[in-house]
Amino acid sequence: MHLQQVSLVTRDLARCRSFYGDKLGFAINQVSASEICFQTGCSKLHFREDKNSNPRYHFAFSVANNQLQNALTWIGEKATILPYAKDSTIADFINWNAKAFYFRDHDQNILECITHFDKNSLQDGPFTKDGFERLVEIGIPVDDVETACADFYRQYNIPYFSKGPHLKDFAVMGDDNGMLIITKTGRGWLPTQEPAGKCPLKIILNAGKREILLELN
Repeated sequence: MHLQQVSLVTRDLARCRSFYGDKLGFAINQVSASEICFQTGCSKLHFREDKNSNPRYHFAFSVANNQLQNALTWIGEKATILPYAKDSTIADFINWNAKAFYFRDHDQNILECITHFDKNSLQDGPFTKDGFERLVEIGIPVDDVETACADFYRQYNIPYFSKGPHLKDFAVMGDDNGMLIITKTGRGWLPTQEPAGKCPLKIILNAGKREILLELN
């Protein structure tokens, strides 16, 4: 599954452009007085300004297996890295054969860089903006996780992630290339345990040869 475009809201479009465009160096595909769209690897990250909004998103970027530490150092010069544990900023997801770290953007959203070692992806040279392979996760807070997952499967044939988890209040759908992180509203996001809250969200994803549009709030 591929997250082709994720559309979010931001309180401040100028600060959004500064963070993603100037600090992280993402190319700008489209910009207007109220919207901006960035290219990040093979995905698009779109923002619409709403000065009255209170965004609380969680999403993740994929990086190559040999670039996670380099990405941590590079991003650490540009953003606030969040501790995962008392003595570490790196999360080791053993069941997924993956490692990750977390940081914040201009709106204090919780962002993540993750690498899945089963993909055997390598990238030569130092880490740069070109090291972001794609958007690989988007968090979706819902009132009823089991019902939401059943709807995604029934309507769009999106499978549960084969490595789990599949819990009553938290589940993952998709695959290593693109995941929907379905969580119960109010459940804490890693690594801060800040409660997940609903925000305007639009996702365009490709599953096989199908393009799927999800609009959530």
